[in-house]
Amino acid sequence: MSPMFKLRILILHCPSCLFVVHIRIGPFVTGAIESQTGEFRAGFWFPLALFAAGGALLLTVDMDKGKDEAIAYRDGQRARH
Repeated sequence: MSPMFKLRILILHCPSCLFVVHIRIGPFVTGAIESQTGEFRAGFWFPLALFAAGGALLLTVDMDKGKDEAIAYRDGQRARH
């Protein structure tokens, strides 16, 4: 597997990792921000930043190139067996 293909897999899974971080850690960080600032709305910038980071990473993915690399990888795996 080429290093670029591994990087593309990481990029495709990273938004879901950010989602998991948001689900598990997000409420604690949001509560801590709310406690520090005394304002409820200030805590929602953290989840918004996580969603924006995930969206930005998705925009960097070249889907056509990824499909071609996935097909080449699949064909290479079939050739081994």
